[in-house]
Amino acid sequence: KELYSISDGRLGTFRNFVSAPNPCPVWRDDKIHRFVFCGRLVHEKNVDGLLGAWAEFAKARTGVQLVILGDGPLSGDSRELATRLQLRIGAGPTDTQAPVLFMGMVTNPEDFMVGAHAFVLSSRHEGVPTVILLALSLGLPILSADCHSGGVRDLLGGATQGTTKHIVPVDAGLLLPIPERSNPETLLIWKQALEIANSDDVQRTRWVEGAAALFSQFSAASVRKAWADEIKSLQLA
Repeated sequence: KELYSISDGRLGTFRNFVSAPNPCPVWRDDKIHRFVFCGRLVHEKNVDGLLGAWAEFAKARTGVQLVILGDGPLSGDSRELATRLQLRIGAGPTDTQAPVLFMGMVTNPEDFMVGAHAFVLSSRHEGVPTVILLALSLGLPILSADCHSGGVRDLLGGATQGTTKHIVPVDAGLLLPIPERSNPETLLIWKQALEIANSDDVQRTRWVEGAAALFSQFSAASVRKAWADEIKSLQLA
């Protein structure tokens, strides 16, 4: 807008979209509250910050599990950090007692995401991550870092200017500061958010409904219409 001196009336957005998946659940009704991360294990995705926050939350708590889907150059470092944080790493999907599962690269992440208690995104940098759209399509509440660039904030409808330093409620969940192990305050804010998602069933039900409503804007049919309307408006301008 600033670089090309474009007025608000001539500025539009082409949305990303995903097709609604048809998952085959890996876990079925075992009462574990799973919080799922999905992404490449690199610096930008900030699994180290997420593990720091999870260690604070999962301390002396049972019935919760962080499931990490993905692989990458920091896979070994992430596992070592989990061990240093005294987070036992599970041996596989059937291990319901371990606070952390590293599942590696999976072909169909929706199979591991469906039925989760929430989807978590701790990234330092993102555009508009398709994995959040996938999570919304599955009706998952979203706990997300307010990543640099503002794409996630725009997607979820957060009204903050610049990255947030506190909890910002959105219809589908919570927008949070980027969790950094060098900044313990951010980890405590994430701990608080995880506690809300874990224990407030009424709020979580609202988030599930909000996720479904938000995803309706990102279905292939909705985005196709939005693209056509945007092109038409530019032709008429």
